[in-house]
Amino acid sequence: MSSPVSTRRASRGGRGAKRTRTGGNDDLGDISLTDELIETVNELKNKVKKIEENMENIKMDNKLLQDENKKLKSMVLDFTSKMEADKTQNSPTQLYSEVSIQQLNDKSTIAVVENFPDSKGSDQDLTDSSTIERICKASAITIPTRTFRVKVSKPENLTSRPLKVCFNKTEDRNLFLSKFRSSTKELGITGVEGRTLRVRRDMTIDELTVLRHARKTAYDKNKELGKFKFYVRDLEIKELETPKDLLNKDNVDNQMDIEEPTSSKSESDKQ
Repeated sequence: MSSPVSTRRASRGGRGAKRTRTGGNDDLGDISLTDELIETVNELKNKVKKIEENMENIKMDNKLLQDENKKLKSMVLDFTSKMEADKTQNSPTQLYSEVSIQQLNDKSTIAVVENFPDSKGSDQDLTDSSTIERICKASAITIPTRTFRVKVSKPENLTSRPLKVCFNKTEDRNLFLSKFRSSTKELGITGVEGRTLRVRRDMTIDELTVLRHARKTAYDKNKELGKFKFYVRDLEIKELETPKDLLNKDNVDNQMDIEEPTSSKSESDKQ
């Protein structure tokens, strides 16, 4: 028969052994679970890192695409600008591609007067010839061989038909161009309906298209500014260093007739 003390010791020993065994299994399970969690977290971190790397690559690709698009847009703008410039500043090859050398030679001795008084009556040719002769004599210019109005389909729709003045030599034509404004001012000859008298060299059809575009551009700029600043010299738009005020704000159109300011240089000198 065992003693009470032995029984108590045996009981404590048994309970202690049981606790140790149970506690050991729990710890092992906890360690195993923690390792799995750490491994999962590391895998997720690696995936996130790869995603971030992919995102950076996408951003870089997008930036490259954006830069390329900017270059393309810039190229398109440059090309468009050049195309527009070609329309307003045609090269000699484009302007004269369909014009013979003989036609150019013929035009080199002809001046064209615009806004010259035009009654459209039967005696208009005689009146034109007499007035042009007065202008030439006032500046000691050789009398032209012929003057005539440009034929138009509906002359009644025009305030004034262009007047062509023909000379024997280009030098005489050039002198007429350079002296025309001062001579008409001296003689008190004015344009029809208050418009400014203009004179230019005889131009090809393509040149006239460019001229109309240049005049329209200068007109619009002056009208927007409310002053006379931009003018057309031959086929180019020029600017006055000191813009002139419009004398009559209620009659802008007649004051906006684009012309070259008085100069000793003829238009043909710049051909």
